[in-house]
Amino acid sequence: MWASFDGIDLPWLVGTLTTIDQRGQEKGRTIADMVTSALAGTRENREHSFTLVQGTSTDAPPQHAHA
Repeated sequence: MWASFDGIDLPWLVGTLTTIDQRGQEKGRTIADMVTSALAGTRENREHSFTLVQGTSTDAPPQHAHA
């Protein structure tokens, strides 16, 4: 099982790699806004979203039967 982040390519891997897309440009803008606010004397908490890009390198967890 292989997983990655930000679409890093593993050319030796057969199939497609499961990865987390962190939206790098959006993340950078969010951090810059937070630093600007902190320098102005205000603090703000912000959430940053990400997307799971399912490839063939991972599978869903096994389903266990409950007794």
